[in-house]
Amino acid sequence: MFNNYLPQILICLGMIFTFFGGAIAFHRNRQSTALIKNLGKSNLDLTQKLHNQITGGDSFPILNVSIIKQNNNQLALLTVFNKGKFPLSAVEIYYCDADFMSQNFPNNNGELSVEMLTHYRTISLPSIKENTTTMTQEAVNVQEGKIVRLSVQLSANSGSFAEELLVAKRDGNLFYAYRINTIGEKPKILEEYISPNFPTDTNGKINWIMNR
Repeated sequence: MFNNYLPQILICLGMIFTFFGGAIAFHRNRQSTALIKNLGKSNLDLTQKLHNQITGGDSFPILNVSIIKQNNNQLALLTVFNKGKFPLSAVEIYYCDADFMSQNFPNNNGELSVEMLTHYRTISLPSIKENTTTMTQEAVNVQEGKIVRLSVQLSANSGSFAEELLVAKRDGNLFYAYRINTIGEKPKILEEYISPNFPTDTNGKINWIMNR
């Protein structure tokens, strides 16, 4: 009697094997697709990371101030800080006393002359590691009750930037403030810092070089 149903049994078994075989193949295909997606994402992440390592990513340099005491006096030493998660290379910084320039070259119409360039100071650094501060040999000399306002141009592998660095002296103590932004038709402020007790005008505002 069993032999009478043998063809039907074989057909059923074949259908069962086909079903499970298809299910296993589908599962393996899903695993392979997920693996390919993960590998693709990993490759994209690695490519982006390598790109950022080369270009500096969204890192940018900041000309900063380190205040130290020497013989009961405070000195404002200039430092360069890498603000970001990626190293910077070919860092070039040009800065000048903005008030000196406006007083001595009032009619320059925004153009730099050879004589004006002689009043610029330069800082060159081959590289700066991420989130690292590098000391320089430069310092800012500030008289009591005065504010030195530096106009700064910075460039690195990540791009070009403009900065205003203000250093003030009051009651023998030094204070500083800086504001750095992108360069273009619509500059974007990337970072701003103001020391506590930094001198302000009668309206309680910082006398930035470029008042926005």
